[in-house]
Formats: sequence, C-alpha cells, structure tokens
Amino acid sequence: MRRLVGALILVTVGACAPPPATPGTATATQAPPPSPSAVATRMAAASLPAPSPEVPQPAVSNGSGVTTLALDESGRQLWFVTDDVAGQPVLRRFDVTSRTTHDVRLPPDASYIREFGPLKIDPAGVVWLAGGRRLVRYDPATARLTSLVLPSRVAGALPGASSGPNQGVWPSALAFLDGRLLVARNNVPWLTVYNASFREVGRIAIPYGYAGARDLAVDAQRRIYLLPNLNACYDGGLPIDVLDSSGRAMYAVDAGGDRLLPVGEDVLLSGGRGGGSWISGPDVTTLLPDASPFCGLGDLAVPAPRGGATLFLQGAPGGHSVIERVVDGSVVGAVTLPDVDISSAPRPPGASLPPTAPMRTSALATDASGTVWMNAGMDVASVPLP
Repeated sequence: MRRLVGALILVTVGACAPPPATPGTATATQAPPPSPSAVATRMAAASLPAPSPEVPQPAVSNGSGVTTLALDESGRQLWFVTDDVAGQPVLRRFDVTSRTTHDVRLPPDASYIREFGPLKIDPAGVVWLAGGRRLVRYDPATARLTSLVLPSRVAGALPGASSGPNQGVWPSALAFLDGRLLVARNNVPWLTVYNASFREVGRIAIPYGYAGARDLAVDAQRRIYLLPNLNACYDGGLPIDVLDSSGRAMYAVDAGGDRLLPVGEDVLLSGGRGGGSWISGPDVTTLLPDASPFCGLGDLAVPAPRGGATLFLQGAPGGHSVIERVVDGSVVGAVTLPDVDISSAPRPPGASLPPTAPMRTSALATDASGTVWMNAGMDVASVPLP
C-alpha cells in the first residue's frame, strides 16, 4: 500500500529491555517516566493540511505494520504493538486528544506482530497481550510491565500440539471474567484463568474443536463466547459456542467472523456476512438488513462510542472501500475512501491489472469523538466520520 500524504509523528522511544525470563515465572520491569526523549513531539497544528473527510490523515508512523488497535474505555488512549526506530518491539500508546505517543519496550523474544494478535484492555485500563509463548501485562497507572513465559509442553494437550501442520500451544485469544484473565491456547482444550500476578487460579474446559479459539469474549451476563479458528466465513461448520461462567454449554450461535467485541449484554461480531453482526443471545442480526449474503474477508466492524457500530467494507458496491456508522440497521454517517495506487506493484509477466485497488485495513477503532482510526501501510491514520 502506498504511503498517504500528511504530517507524521515519529517515535524513537523505548524503555530498557527486561531481563530474560524462565518459562512459568512471571517477571516485572518498571517503565521509566516520560521524558523529552521518550515521548514523541506534539503534532504542530499549523503544519497539518486541511483535513479531508475521505482521505485518512496519517498521525503516527511506525517501524512495522499494525494488525490490532485497542482503545481504553475513555475512548482517548489508543494502544497497539509495532517496532520502534531501532527495530525493537514496543507497546505504543497514542493519545488521540493531545496527539502524543509513548512507547513501552516489550521483551524481544516473542513475535507480537501477527493477524489479530491478542491485545485487549481490561475494565481497569490495564493492557494485556500475547506474543509467541509470552503473556504480557502493562498497567499504565504504575508504569509496571510484567510477563509470563508459558511452557512449550502442556500435559493433556491435543495430539496436534506435537505433530501436524498446526502444532504448538501458543496463546490464541484473551478475555476477562470477574477481574481475571482468560487465555485460550492452541491445541489446549481448556481456558486457563490467571490473576493479576499471572498465577493460574482455574481452568474452564471447552470442546476440543474450540482449542486455539480465534477469539474470546465475555458479556455483561458473564457468558463466555468461543469463536473457533478458521471460521471467518461460517459455512455450516463449527458455530460460535457460548458457555456460562463455569464452562457449562448454553447454546450455539450460527455465525462466523474474525473478532468478538462485547458491548453490554450483546457481542459485536466483526467480519463474516455483511461485514459485521450483533449477537444477542442465540440470535444474530447483520448490521445492515440488506447485507450481502457473501463474506468479505477484508471487512471489519467495531463498536462506536456514540452508539451503534463502525463498519469498514472493502471494495463495497461501487468498487471503493467505505467506512459507515450504522445504528439500528441504518447508515447515519459514511465516507468513501480513495483507491490505492498499485501501478508499481509486482505482477506476473504479461498480466494486465488495474492501476488502482480498493483501500485495505486490518485494524480499526473509533474514539470518543467519533473519529475512526485505522492502519494504513506503516501509519496509523484517522478518518473523521459524520
């Protein structure tokens, strides 16, 4: 994807790298207080071009692509994982109001950059993420980072943990229940429950087909939702499974997608048919009543703090990607995104391809003011949405 034109904030931050950890042992580091060398400069208002309602305005330039964006409950602190200018993995916080950033150096022995890598913020504002076999907890209130390296072998894991194309027991999804962390792991037929000190305090058995769940969610009724892996386009395979807080099966939801985002007693399903759906009990309702019966693998949906949901449709009818705010089945605000120049992209010999393509994104969030944030190449960019 070409880089978009606009003013950028460049970040050169990082805390000291933590000491190596032993599997199964939680470690902690204290992030240093912000300093002029550790906080990116403010974006100068005079240098900004007049914003366009259609062109994403780059706000943060990163050392690597961003695959997951997460906003805290205030809707003002945007978190994501990327690389700093030295190529080290960092947890980056971007204040959408002051346009400042701050980096927290992550342990360098894990791969954090991957599609929908687990990164979530609990109700207290603590950031949790996973990379490789490491779980990480960062508390912004105390600037304290702790982590736990999980063992590479798990007694009771499925046979696929040690053989076959999907071997391994890495953490695949995170959620929160009663102030504790739920962790799904590849080839492990239970959810592991951890407290804030990374001490295992329980297990919740799950059906074998949901080991390595793509995502987890817990709603206000303490119901646990399991989104099976490889179910982005539900085709009659495994549905979304719903358990009570003790792990007892309640019902199945016949839908599929990429992510589960709890909103009160309901859950927003991102991706799948029509780009997104509301799950209320066992019932599923697409965000738009006239949604296409087809599944667009590039479509995303996230909650909108002003109400409803924000929907990204890649190559929507008309050929261009669009962002829409949808409330009760109706579009109440929308922007059309410009196509991307791909004329210089590699192509097979003799192939004839169009010079442009619909814009893509793999990460989306909507802040308290209604501004939409998305990854655009190496940038995190904003789009004002009516």
